[in-house]
Formats: sequence, C-alpha cells, structure tokens
Amino acid sequence: MSAIEELLEANKGYAQSTQDGGRPMPPARHVASVACMDAPPAPREVPLADMGDAGSIDFLPFSDNEAAVRDDVEKSRGSQFIPDGASGSGYIYDVNTGQLATVLSAGT
Repeated sequence: MSAIEELLEANKGYAQSTQDGGRPMPPARHVASVACMDAPPAPREVPLADMGDAGSIDFLPFSDNEAAVRDDVEKSRGSQFIPDGASGSGYIYDVNTGQLATVLSAGT
C-alpha cells in the first residue's frame, strides 16, 4: 500500500468518526493553511488537497474546485522543488463530511 493509499484509508476512518467534518464553519482560529509537507528527502508522492468551501474565501475566490486542484497539481509537476518521477495527486476535502474526494490519482 502506498503512502497516499494509507492517507486515504486513514481519512475514511477520520470521516466516519467525526460529525460535520469535525470543524466549525467559519474556522474558529481564523487561520488558512496554505501548504504543508514532510521534510526532505525529496518526496516521491505529492498529494495536494483543496478545501471544499475554499472558493468562498474572499481574498482568493474561484468557482470550480476541481479545476483549481488540477491546476495546482499541474503547477507542482513543473516545480523545481518536486523531483522528476514523483507522482502527483489531487483531492478536495469536504468540510461537511471530513472526506477526501479524488480529483486526480497519482500518475494521471
């Protein structure tokens, strides 16, 4: 099982154990997470996740979450910080259910 598959499996358990995604709306701490990843060595798998309601954030509005995720994955594939051959995948986190929906699987 790949690291991404392990994360998706863990997300299923998380989503089943929480109500309403486990997060208040609007965010109680008023903090937006831009990105996070493990420290080097260079990643072999690069999952990118977008929040389901992120399009409602005033400073960065967009209406098509799937297109935004696809664009982000494509940009990451061209990044100097992502090694050639690293697999990229994209997901949308549903703030209401806590579930991740796959937009792009690794290698697509």
